[in-house]
Amino acid sequence: MTGDGRYVLKGTGRDISYRDDGFHAMFENRENDSFSITTYVNSFDFVHGEAKAGVMSRFFLCNKSPNVFMGLTGTNGFQMIWRKCMDCNAEHSEVDSNVRYTQGWVKLEKLDDAYSGYWKHNEEDEWNLVDTVTVESSEPDLYTGLVVSSKKQDQLATAVFSDFSVEEASPSPTSSPVPTMTPPDLYLWPAGSTSECPEGASVPQDNCWEAALLLIENSDYFQSRPSYDSSILSVHDWNYTPCGCFLYDLYEYFHINFDTSTTGCFADNRSYSICTVPEDATPSPTSSPVPTMTPPDLYLWPAGSTSECPEGASVPQDDCLEAALLLIENSDIFQPLTSANSQLNVNDWSIAPCGCFIWHVSNSNNYDIDFDPSTTGCVGGNGDHQICTVPPPSRSPTSSPAPTM
Repeated sequence: MTGDGRYVLKGTGRDISYRDDGFHAMFENRENDSFSITTYVNSFDFVHGEAKAGVMSRFFLCNKSPNVFMGLTGTNGFQMIWRKCMDCNAEHSEVDSNVRYTQGWVKLEKLDDAYSGYWKHNEEDEWNLVDTVTVESSEPDLYTGLVVSSKKQDQLATAVFSDFSVEEASPSPTSSPVPTMTPPDLYLWPAGSTSECPEGASVPQDNCWEAALLLIENSDYFQSRPSYDSSILSVHDWNYTPCGCFLYDLYEYFHINFDTSTTGCFADNRSYSICTVPEDATPSPTSSPVPTMTPPDLYLWPAGSTSECPEGASVPQDDCLEAALLLIENSDIFQPLTSANSQLNVNDWSIAPCGCFIWHVSNSNNYDIDFDPSTTGCVGGNGDHQICTVPPPSRSPTSSPAPTM
């Protein structure tokens, strides 16, 4: 321990992972009750990308003991690792893989048998939840403290810690939903904080894409999107994600997702639910961020027959998803849509038709709903069915107008 209250911990060690661990630690023995361990990693001088430094709760001092770790890795950001039983394989959840952080706050909170791992960059920031896991034990006491593992048996890693504390646990507040526009107010919930919106506050599937883009562009949760400005609306029965409309944070860009299931939803630690009211507000009927489509007759042109619609007959980007789904469900060109999977991909494709089109995956029942924002260099590909508001020429009998709602 230094004169200013910091702890300098040096150690080798095989790893904190798999079925046995190798690390150096500063532990204290304490009662197996509810508690919270917090520290700031001032610096981490590592010799391997999977080296680790942080806080740990551990039942025994043998290398195969059940334990829970929350800390930094060399080049894979913040990580939570746990082993649920003696000699079991360890499991983990991580934040920002392939990202190097050498500083940051970490916290491990135990409430009964539930352990939650948190991180944040600055002291004034809200805590971010990584995961919550259950590790059961009837042991009367356990060990808590600071650990470091170099991932190399013959080389030292060095971590400097400050503000280390072990206190009685209390639930950790997470950041508040972020309002963006009125009406209706849209709220982006903290990652992993809710598996479904309050009753009456969900965003409909047809409005999910527009709502998510508004939140990405206006919320300080995210950095600016990359210069290639791509976005995807993936529609699935996900099972392991929040119900309804949500954003999935994938490093420098974001997937816009809609979970069609109504049960078995899970607040994933990268998934931000989108709702129309905050949790403590009185639920109100949802209203669309954008008006739903009231289209003229829609026509699905034969694959590869045109690279762009006739002048004045194109389908706007905001209506592309709804128009395409109507055509997929009602056109005799396609088989019935037996799965709930669809995507609205927005890119400057260059090798695809301009505007709104459906790309049929060959020999499958899978369809990509695409929108090409470019106006030149478009090509009518063999799998690309252009969507227009006028019918194709009569010499293309394979395409028939689909009824609209």
